[in-house]
Amino acid sequence: EGSGKYPETISNDHMHDVLVSYSSVSWYNKNWSLAVLSPGNEVDKIIVSVYVKLFTVAGLSVLFILFLSSQVYFILLNWNKSLEKEVEKKTHELQQSNESLVDANLKLKELDRLKTEFLSMVSHELKTPLTAMKTSSEFLLEEKCDSDTRKQMLALINRNVDRQARMVDDLLDIS
Repeated sequence: EGSGKYPETISNDHMHDVLVSYSSVSWYNKNWSLAVLSPGNEVDKIIVSVYVKLFTVAGLSVLFILFLSSQVYFILLNWNKSLEKEVEKKTHELQQSNESLVDANLKLKELDRLKTEFLSMVSHELKTPLTAMKTSSEFLLEEKCDSDTRKQMLALINRNVDRQARMVDDLLDIS
């Protein structure tokens, strides 16, 4: 049993290979050798067609895999771009919020400064008439004070009381 490849001359200048497969067969108590001859070019055609089909299937498989991979790549690329846009949008919104907070903080600092100045001015303005009234009342308590001076001091106290009452009214209007 076995197989082999043998050259065969068809014409003077043309040779073809022949493939032979041998097998032993027992028939009527005799051993026979059975051989099947196949022209080499026919076998080569079959082998070549199998290779062509195999490479075609392999090529189509590679193309299909490349196509699917490219589709997945583009899906992921679009997803990545949309995520980048969303991050960019949120970053812009955060920057705007941050700028608004910085502006609000500056305005609050300015308001705090103005409030401090206002309170300082108001306390000074309220203390000024009180100082004049305190000094005048202390002077009135002294026994050396004549009636003309007493009248002037009482008039001064009256003016300062009116002045302070106007300032308190103005503060209430402002508030």
